[in-house]
Amino acid sequence: MFGGALWASGNALAVPVINSIGLAMGLLIWGCTNMLTGWATGRFGMFVEPESLTAPALNTFGVLLVLVSLVLYTQIKADVTPAFSTAARGSMLPSEAGAPDDELATVAEGLTGRKPLSRPAGIVLAMISGILYGTNFIPSTVMKEHGWGPKEPLDYIFSHYCGIFLTSTIIFVFYAGFKRSNPRIFSRVLLPAIGSGVMWAIAQTCWFVANDELGFAVAFPMITSGPGIVSSALGVLLFKEIRGQRNFVFLGTSILVSAIGCIMIGTSK
Repeated sequence: MFGGALWASGNALAVPVINSIGLAMGLLIWGCTNMLTGWATGRFGMFVEPESLTAPALNTFGVLLVLVSLVLYTQIKADVTPAFSTAARGSMLPSEAGAPDDELATVAEGLTGRKPLSRPAGIVLAMISGILYGTNFIPSTVMKEHGWGPKEPLDYIFSHYCGIFLTSTIIFVFYAGFKRSNPRIFSRVLLPAIGSGVMWAIAQTCWFVANDELGFAVAFPMITSGPGIVSSALGVLLFKEIRGQRNFVFLGTSILVSAIGCIMIGTSK
């Protein structure tokens, strides 16, 4: 449950980070910090037993290539429409639908980036978020290594997700209290959010197994490099937001560099 609490706490920082420094830079910073934290945990034995690799140098060089690919992703300029428009009025709660424009802007703050934190604060929060993401598997791993719990990674899934649910609920309760029982909720995103959570839960379950089979030093770099490839593919094929020769050159280069890095990391075990 403590591991789930770590993840949920990191996830709660996503909105202020994106508002402050943007999605691309936010993903880069917390993605790199997440990967390096998880990788260093297994590579150097931070809190857990250090992992044995047949080719440590190959593993390290592969991680460096993955970092380069993450930086290249930020150079892709997506062509997107504003996140908040008049269509969003229909997704608000009835009490908000008739609100004046200045209040609607406040409601949309989480989407439009109004009133952000300072840039240094956003960078610091992104790094904290990445560290929390990168350490969320440590509690269950420590229990397994010391014989305090079962050896099978899937036996920790229910407790882990209970920790996420409990922590997220506590955060929401505090938020609702801060808003004096009038939290800003976009009703139209509720079902998509649940669907997103289900997809993430499936992925996190696979991550538990990957950590057990491959170790942190191999699993973390390979897994954290995947979202950039998937999101870029969706941007090209589904949303049509990535266009132009320059963007395609950066996209192709970043995918190629990431693939080479992942191959090197995988063969280093």
